[in-house]
Amino acid sequence: MTKPPLTKLIIQTVLVLLMGSTYSLAQSDESEHLLDGMSFNYYYQNGAGLTVAFQNGKFNYEWIVGPRKGNSGKDISYKSRKIGVDTYIVNFHEKHKPDFVTLIFNFEQNVMYSSAILRYGTDNEMTVFSGGIIEHVKR
Repeated sequence: MTKPPLTKLIIQTVLVLLMGSTYSLAQSDESEHLLDGMSFNYYYQNGAGLTVAFQNGKFNYEWIVGPRKGNSGKDISYKSRKIGVDTYIVNFHEKHKPDFVTLIFNFEQNVMYSSAILRYGTDNEMTVFSGGIIEHVKR
């Protein structure tokens, strides 16, 4: 039996690797709503807090403590990915404000982190990079 030439083996290996990476890239474009059916509160280190609920690919929130108390958002489309054991990254875009927010929820340790650009493109633009604790999780 003769061995295939080295060039042919290299080409076959590259094609197999490319097919696998194309599959991975295609998967990452899918929108997932992994937190649907969950609700919980989270509190930032400064004491401000929100109650949140995820349902049918939508995110609802209301500030329950702090200077933004009473402000809320309803039926905001969100995307999520599982990034670890009971840990999820979530983002949402409120175009009318305009705000873009990314949240990380670690339900195993009951901690959360946020990174956001709020009121982007306006004179009131600000960034947020903070963390806090999660309480009262309902699945």
